[in-house]
Amino acid sequence: MTEQRPEWLANLHKAIGEAGQQLQQALGQAARTAKAQEAMGWAFRGEVERTTTTLADLSDDHLREIAAAAEMLSTAADSVLTSRRD
Repeated sequence: MTEQRPEWLANLHKAIGEAGQQLQQALGQAARTAKAQEAMGWAFRGEVERTTTTLADLSDDHLREIAAAAEMLSTAADSVLTSRRD
């Protein structure tokens, strides 16, 4: 005789599985963000080799995101500096 799980238990099992997947995705994003911040810290210190080594651990897509963000940051910093000279 096979017993079926109650519907509430099946729903709970499904919800826990979905929450686990979401948590895994969030932790992955946090790890990538921390790695990008680590690279930025090395760049601030002028440590080119360590910056490059840190970035080498990231995916191509994440590297493109970092490059775009760095370009935007550079443009914004130049704009602020220019406005201060006026």
